[in-house]
Amino acid sequence: SVSGSIGLITMPGAAFGPVIAGMIFDMTQSYQWSFILFASASFLSAGIIYFARPPVFPGK
Repeated sequence: SVSGSIGLITMPGAAFGPVIAGMIFDMTQSYQWSFILFASASFLSAGIIYFARPPVFPGK
């Protein structure tokens, strides 16, 4: 199902996002780069979704 497919993509981000943000904070003493990284990923995802085409089913 669509919900299960989305879960495969979102769950690793939910699990590792805070760890990555913490590592970036430890290196830079700021959350600014974490915010920039995750905001950029969100905008990239939005762009990919915007240009995605609907599926074509054979025989229709």
